[in-house]
Amino acid sequence: MSKYQFTITDPENTVKTHRKDAKVSFKNTRETARMIVGKSIAKAERYLNAVIKKERCVPMRRYARGVVNKAKVIHGRTYRAFGRVNAFDKHPCHIQIIGVAQKEGVPMISEEEKQNMIKA
Repeated sequence: MSKYQFTITDPENTVKTHRKDAKVSFKNTRETARMIVGKSIAKAERYLNAVIKKERCVPMRRYARGVVNKAKVIHGRTYRAFGRVNAFDKHPCHIQIIGVAQKEGVPMISEEEKQNMIKA
């Protein structure tokens, strides 16, 4: 079991998952996560589908070392022509996703009630 960066206060309305050593770019993962944080699942899904269809993009706003939990570098080799061998390193990352069900929102008030509040 892994440690989560987020303290879960309501386990009945919270889901969590994690993936260790995911073979994805930690830079792209960080930027994608920043774009969907705070959105509902439906909005995040629509946004990610639009990115896949190349209708929207994920802006690269910031990149600093150590922002995303980097996994251990996987060293490998690429075999080339004429007996040459080059280094081929993979840089996976750890991903944690936590979803919390939102409580019901406050109902909107009418224009008349707004005016009464302003006058009072």
